[in-house]
Amino acid sequence: MAVDKNTLLSQKFGTRDVEIPGVGTVTIRALTRGEALKIQGDEMVAEIMECRLIALAMVDPRMTEEEIQEWQDASPAGQMQPVIQAILEASGMSEEVTKEAYADFRGRPRR
Repeated sequence: MAVDKNTLLSQKFGTRDVEIPGVGTVTIRALTRGEALKIQGDEMVAEIMECRLIALAMVDPRMTEEEIQEWQDASPAGQMQPVIQAILEASGMSEEVTKEAYADFRGRPRR
């Protein structure tokens, strides 16, 4: 059966709540394919990649990249990890692909 072009061009992903232990709950969505390619295709340090990833996908509360950077500076090292992991899972991005992307951003060769 042929698919309707409008079906392909419409966004069709929901949201998901993510618990940050000891802090509360945020709501995220999956990245679009275009957003994921932009993040993976740009050369940037991991800190900026993380800010951009969360700023694109966090629905509630909405935060800018600058606000995410403030959160990075004010939080324990692992506090953002559940949010990042949920975004990657919702977006269908495997851990292996993510590790390769981080290696590219840091200028290290892939393993």
